[in-house]
Amino acid sequence: MANLPEEAQWEEGIHQWEVTDPVMGGPDGIDNKPIRQLANRTKYLKQKLTELFELSTNFLRKDDNGRINGHLVANSFFIPINGEDSTKWGEWGANASGMYFGNSKSNCYLKFEYNGKLIYNGQDVLTDNLISSSVLSSSTKAIASSKAVKIAYDKAKLALQTANNNAVTKSSAVDSTSTSTVATSRAVKLAYDKAVSANEKLISKYGNGWINGSFTANKHYIRLEGSESHGEWGSNEYGMYIGSNATNMFLSFRTNGKLTYNDHEVLTSVVISDSLTSSSSKTVASSKALKAVSDRANNSVKPSDFTGNLDNSGWTKLPNGLILQWGWFSANVSSGENWINYNFAFNKCFKVFVTDYSIAGNGLPIGVLDRGNTSFKVSGGGSLYWFAIGK
Repeated sequence: MANLPEEAQWEEGIHQWEVTDPVMGGPDGIDNKPIRQLANRTKYLKQKLTELFELSTNFLRKDDNGRINGHLVANSFFIPINGEDSTKWGEWGANASGMYFGNSKSNCYLKFEYNGKLIYNGQDVLTDNLISSSVLSSSTKAIASSKAVKIAYDKAKLALQTANNNAVTKSSAVDSTSTSTVATSRAVKLAYDKAVSANEKLISKYGNGWINGSFTANKHYIRLEGSESHGEWGSNEYGMYIGSNATNMFLSFRTNGKLTYNDHEVLTSVVISDSLTSSSSKTVASSKALKAVSDRANNSVKPSDFTGNLDNSGWTKLPNGLILQWGWFSANVSSGENWINYNFAFNKCFKVFVTDYSIAGNGLPIGVLDRGNTSFKVSGGGSLYWFAIGK
């Protein structure tokens, strides 16, 4: 049994089987069309994910000192991939829509938009994200709205003011883990100065437009010119990730093989079913199921299986071999008995029925006296209808 040919292309829609569709297999058969479309989508997404993974793997190039090199142009950051070929550059940056990450050769980009959406090549990757304004929800499937963030901020600000009014202990320490003190302006400045120093060590820009940076722990940050947003990528116990800490949205390449965005699985496996009676919209029919449907259709009775002559004196032959014959006859009035021939001979005649059309003047009733495989004998005179069953 051959496999369906697959093409790495995005199918805009999946064909729906109609009741008028014939059963037809093969690579171009209509029964394989929806499965082939789903396979094309899967191969397309796998190819794009592979490109994205290779892009993230080769995103930065180290120099002899172990530092990374890239090229910053306006609000875009370019990294040569697999050598110095300028047609194979990775790129990330910021524009009016938000942060983006992609490949300048294929013109394929993943965008972290400021409206909270994750867009790949103009398509919304996630359609089930729920934006919530609740500050009490513990849902893992909802995204906080700007209103929710403002409510939380206002509550935190009020709590801080209340704490200050209640003479909460102030501290200038930047390494304290206390939950009963508040940071002074000095502590904030010390923390800020350390952050600036770390940022300067992380990325330093030179006049030729190339930048250098280094990994700190398992995270790497970059801030683009003219933007307060930070891009972030790195690794944790779940796998590799990339995203924007401005929107707190991350795409994760997990060690279990799954691709998730904000803990939502982007791609799900296709379930193949052998069932002929399932009404599920989340499974696809297997080749075994399609063959079973085809076999049943081939074994069903078709109009072409019935042969015959549908006339006043006619016959029909059923698919199981049973033959039905009928006709009209004007009996000999004088004899009282008549032999009537069938339209053609039976191999075996089972039964003959007669009914009078008009009784002759002799008044003899009409009935079947004898029957054979080629003819039957009736009593009485006049016109009659007859019906015979045989094989």
